[in-house]
Amino acid sequence: MQNYFRDGDLGSADKVYVFSKDGKTEGASLVKYEEGEGTGKVLNLLLTTVENSSRDAGINKEMLDVLLSEERDVLGVMGVTHTPAAVINRMKVGARHGLTTYFGGRKNGDSNEALTDQERERLKAMMKLVDGNIKEYGFEGLQEGVPPFHVSYGESSIPPRIEEELLFSDTESPLKKTFREMIRWQQEHKPEETVYGTLFSLR
Repeated sequence: MQNYFRDGDLGSADKVYVFSKDGKTEGASLVKYEEGEGTGKVLNLLLTTVENSSRDAGINKEMLDVLLSEERDVLGVMGVTHTPAAVINRMKVGARHGLTTYFGGRKNGDSNEALTDQERERLKAMMKLVDGNIKEYGFEGLQEGVPPFHVSYGESSIPPRIEEELLFSDTESPLKKTFREMIRWQQEHKPEETVYGTLFSLR
């Protein structure tokens, strides 16, 4: 497993899930348990990695399904992403486990879906956990001007997303619109930095 993650990644995790088939390791996830005022017990998906040979085999969905089956006592799952497939997988698999997913502060990644007051308060509470992580990682100074429920990790090893990479079968998808807005903001204001949307799934 040492080949999958940096020492710092492993040191931050409370648990490491390793997924294998037919004796072959196909992927792994690092998770950390967090809790804040108004959040209850939350599962922080720090990092998930998949073997290149397994990327097109739906392994990400399978891994998430197993993980959520094991972690049935959590009230929320948190993370950040700039990958549409990660949001779509979380929405589909999360729904099977009684979780509603919010990307970039938007229910199902759709700016047209109205939020209740309770949802807004829960999202704010979840964002405080993200802010704590940002401070811990030393990225606090990069957040000035970043839109709500988004974060910048600076010039990270993962390059910024570009609009041409948004491959949606539904060209009018509300989620595509949300990603397009995020990418255009990043290209205009922080072209050298990688900006992510928060990904929360709440029970």
